[in-house]
Amino acid sequence: MKGLLAIAGISFPTSGPKGHDLVHLAKLLEQGASIALDHSDLRAASCSPRVRYGEEPSTEAHALEANHAVLRVLLQLAEAPRAAGLLSKHGLTSQSP
Repeated sequence: MKGLLAIAGISFPTSGPKGHDLVHLAKLLEQGASIALDHSDLRAASCSPRVRYGEEPSTEAHALEANHAVLRVLLQLAEAPRAAGLLSKHGLTSQSP
C-alpha cells in the first residue's frame, strides 16, 4: 500500500503507529487514489509489533487467518483498475508472455 501511495504522490506516515496502521493507510489510498480495500481483511492481516518480537503470543490459527487476509487484500489490489493504472503509468506491471 505504501508503494501505491508513493507512486500516486499521496503523503503518508512512514513510521510510528499510523505508519503501520493498515486501515489508516487504506483510507489514504481510497481518498487519494480511489482504491478501496476491505477494512475487515486489513484488520485481520494486522499484527502487533509485540507478536513480531515474541513479546505477545499468537496462535497458528491467527497466523493462518492473517495470511489469508493478506492474500485477499493482494487480490483486491490486483483486481483494482486504479491500482493497475498507477502501476502501468510507472512501468511496474508484468508483461504477459
